[in-house]
Amino acid sequence: MKKSIVLIVSFALLFILLPACSKSKSAQEMLRDEQKAVDRFVDREGFKTTTKYPSNGVFKENEYYLTNSGLYINVVDSGNGKRASLYKTDVTVRFDYSYDIAGYVSGDESAKFSPDPYYQLPYEFSYGISSTYTHPACVGWAEVLEHVGEGAIVNLIVPSKIGSSSDRTYYVARYYKNLQYTRFY
Repeated sequence: MKKSIVLIVSFALLFILLPACSKSKSAQEMLRDEQKAVDRFVDREGFKTTTKYPSNGVFKENEYYLTNSGLYINVVDSGNGKRASLYKTDVTVRFDYSYDIAGYVSGDESAKFSPDPYYQLPYEFSYGISSTYTHPACVGWAEVLEHVGEGAIVNLIVPSKIGSSSDRTYYVARYYKNLQYTRFY
């Protein structure tokens, strides 16, 4: 009987202590690693950041506006002036390609999405209705609409916390090249 109790207690302790020895990173560590990768990417590409959106809406070369949410926005073209209305506008988006920033700065070429017909497909979401933000659409794409109109072209660095559901799950910050808000309806 004593041997059974000792055996049960030993297994219980093993199951309690085994996760403590795990080499997996905590969420906080993964967020810190993500931010380090973004910082390396920004430095490597020579981007200059500002926390003040240009009053005239015109960005200097390689200038990125850093929002409170951690989104980096570079406006190439601010669009035709037609603005999206929160909860009322459906938006169609296209982009040239995107990078998994951490993979890209570490030299993993598979982290870069090649220009591919799949990525040229239009993606749709309803502005302000997060349930319509299906992969790869995300809160980061919607946040930009506070500043630009239909037809706008932007480059974005989207941190995982406002990225697609997949990017949030795996703590992936993503760079979008020439994301265009092609149509509001």
